[in-house]
Amino acid sequence: AIDGSNYSTTLLRTIFKVALFAEDAKVEYFWDSDPGIGNATNYPVELSGSDATVTLALPTTDLSNGAHLLGMRVYNGSWSHTRYYMAAIANNGTLADKVEFFWDTDPGQGNGIQQTLVTDGKTAVCELTIPTDTLQAGPHLLGMRVGCDNNWSSTITRMVAIAPDNDAYERIEYFWDTDPGIGHAIQQPLAAGSASSVFECAIPTDTLKGGVHLLGMRVGYGGNWSSTTTRMVAIAPGNAAIERIEYFWDNDPGMGNATEYKVNLDDSTSMASVTIPTDTLKTGVHLLGLRSYCGVWSSTLLRYVAVSANGGNIERVEYYWDTDPGYGQAIELPFSGDTLAVVNADIVPPTDYGTHVLHIRAYSNGMWSTPYIQKFCMNATPSMVLDNDTVCVGEQFIVYNQTEGATEATTYSWDMDGDGKEDSDAKEDFVYTYKKAGSFMAALSVKTVGECVSTCYVPVVVLPVDAPKVTLKASATTVCEGDAVCLRATATNVGDNPEFDWMLNGEVIATTTVDTLLLNGLQHNDKVQVKVISSNRCASVDNALSSQITMRVNALPEVSLAHYFPLYTSESAFILSGGLPEGGTYYINGEEASLFNPKRNDTGDYTLTYAYTNNSGCTNTVTTTFQLRDGSLLLGDVNKDGIVNVMDVLCEVDMVYGRIFPTFTLSTADINGDQTINVADIVGVSGIILGEHALAQAMSIQQQAAKSKSVQNGLTVSDAYAQKNTEVLLHFNLSSATNVSGMQFDVTLPEGVELTSATQGLAVGRKAGATDNTYTLLAYSQSLGTVSDALTVKASLPVNLAEGEYTITPENVVLVDARMNELPYELTSGKLYVGTTGVGLLHGDVRVDVTADGLRIQGAAGSVATLLDMSGRFLLAEELSSDDCVVSLLSLPVGTYVIEIATDNSPVKVKFLWKR
Repeated sequence: AIDGSNYSTTLLRTIFKVALFAEDAKVEYFWDSDPGIGNATNYPVELSGSDATVTLALPTTDLSNGAHLLGMRVYNGSWSHTRYYMAAIANNGTLADKVEFFWDTDPGQGNGIQQTLVTDGKTAVCELTIPTDTLQAGPHLLGMRVGCDNNWSSTITRMVAIAPDNDAYERIEYFWDTDPGIGHAIQQPLAAGSASSVFECAIPTDTLKGGVHLLGMRVGYGGNWSSTTTRMVAIAPGNAAIERIEYFWDNDPGMGNATEYKVNLDDSTSMASVTIPTDTLKTGVHLLGLRSYCGVWSSTLLRYVAVSANGGNIERVEYYWDTDPGYGQAIELPFSGDTLAVVNADIVPPTDYGTHVLHIRAYSNGMWSTPYIQKFCMNATPSMVLDNDTVCVGEQFIVYNQTEGATEATTYSWDMDGDGKEDSDAKEDFVYTYKKAGSFMAALSVKTVGECVSTCYVPVVVLPVDAPKVTLKASATTVCEGDAVCLRATATNVGDNPEFDWMLNGEVIATTTVDTLLLNGLQHNDKVQVKVISSNRCASVDNALSSQITMRVNALPEVSLAHYFPLYTSESAFILSGGLPEGGTYYINGEEASLFNPKRNDTGDYTLTYAYTNNSGCTNTVTTTFQLRDGSLLLGDVNKDGIVNVMDVLCEVDMVYGRIFPTFTLSTADINGDQTINVADIVGVSGIILGEHALAQAMSIQQQAAKSKSVQNGLTVSDAYAQKNTEVLLHFNLSSATNVSGMQFDVTLPEGVELTSATQGLAVGRKAGATDNTYTLLAYSQSLGTVSDALTVKASLPVNLAEGEYTITPENVVLVDARMNELPYELTSGKLYVGTTGVGLLHGDVRVDVTADGLRIQGAAGSVATLLDMSGRFLLAEELSSDDCVVSLLSLPVGTYVIEIATDNSPVKVKFLWKR
């Protein structure tokens, strides 16, 4: 007995429980192909008393995924029958969940007879307990496959031999195409077995030509033979892959136009068994044609098929030529099958020339069928050979007549250019010349008796004598940076095997024998061109050059995406943002999205992609990842990393200046709950980090300081004077009755004035969303101590800032103590005085003045002036040809700009206002 229910993930384990008596008892197994009894893989056996249990641990990792046939047998003085299992191997971890089989005709995947399958998820096994008692004696085709969900493995096919009268078969033989007669076909090596036995159909096909063949098989026992089973088998030449199979009944519609035979083919299929449906055929004899396609069509296999009358068995098939000798008196044909019979022998043709008519009929159910009738032309066999199958226009060549079987009565008609008109009726060899180039099918037709015509064809290529020509086209001449461009050359008068030299900016970058090239990495204004080297021996010139194509390559947009902090499932849905430039498209895990709802998604990592397309139609993308966590938010954990530390303070500072990240949430950053992020919240995060002890200590110090002072908190702006320079310091003085742990305020300055910090601990930046030239000044103590009482910034002025005085008044002032309590204050404004000397600027010998037309630059002949905007982006560059030049700015919009002039000493850098 064999128990095949125990196996593991990586090893297929099968338990053999057998009584082993012989000292040399052994067990062997094989996969898929049976090498013969005694030649399979031996498995060591250790005897234990009179009953031995043998466990086979069979590695499966080297097997391809899909269905495999496992065979096992035991030697105990003599070999047992071979026991077969079907194993479904899934080394990629896919779960096999079903198995099915069929007899002879494949009903299609999922439509076979279901078989119980036991699986552990990676390997599966089922014993082949497939009933055979309903099968007729003889060979049968068994197909098996396993499935996973809606995917099926390739189908294993095996020939199953059923012996006559449930006896043991002794021999099996097969033949290809023509039946040599019972007992005279090719013997299949086979060991005697039981009344039904599975054996591999290991029939060699390497000597067969590509195309469709007839395979016949039969089983014998004693002097009895089963009926012959025939199958159509498609063979691909050179073990290539079969791409298509087609068939027709009675009339050939032409290659590629017959009925396609649906067969499951993959890239490795070089042999396929074919079962043609016959349920629509009428009683009688029919002509079946089959062919396969593998780059080219194979020759057509022709077989006569007889269909019985009223379901009776075919008893006789016979044929005759021209004259009916009477029913049952014609030449008998061997066949296989019963109600449907396939003729297994070739029909002997008549020996006399002329038109003859073939009649084939079948006898079944007490009656003769209507005959199948087909006309044939028996004639000399036309054949011609040319000096060369490739010639030049105007070149003379010899046409050789090699017709076989001709008589004195045979006549010839030569159509050399395929136009249907006779070009010669010569019986002997002759000379011919083509007057125009092209591909022609030369034809030779012969007649011997009556109107019986036989024709052969020979292809001829006629090459032109003209010089080669080539044109070049690109799949696109305007592309985006990084796009691939397909170049296609169209060449004429170049013969069958031209070469192409592909050129970029005049240099050869590739040489190919194909007329296309895929080109990557093109730059703006690159020039592409192709030269063809002709293989046309008839032309006097061997190469030609195409015209150039100038490529326009548009730059990809600069795309950025803000950092996404982790999200928690307790947060609300939010609109996706943070991509610049705005107006692009967001994708989450590859799917387009406009918002994300943490409450409706699973925890884990997500991939966020932002794609933006500019006005040139060029698209660039940027990708980031974010994490969705289970749980609630921690107050003060602004960057959502699970802890509150100095990084959260820096995030609060970013938010004050408007650098708010897409996944920022007010509930983590608004420490004092006033729905606003300012310096009070920054001090609050510091208090969370330092803890209650540090907070109490800081408050105690601040309360003692408040008791010792009678003055009120005050913020005073000192006057500043810009005389003969474009930089000036602005001082902000803080007098405090209570120690201030944080201070924040805004100041609005004249257009073009830029502020930078000049005091340690003071942060200065443009106010987010402000339409005026407004800056935010921010100072805080991370230790909850006091901020400096003297805050200074450096103001950089445009050279043409208008003369006068400007009031500097702090706005939106916030003073807070260590507990985030806002403190009262008094405010005193100051003045910025700008003198007339600020209109021009002298740097050594270089002077820059702003005029109504642009910039007047003196003393910088031979230098290059570069114009930048306030973000440092390049706008234009101009070489200064003299010591007194005007750089026109009329095309610039109103705004603030910087001019840089490279001199021999140090570069001159000047900021100015442009107002036209």
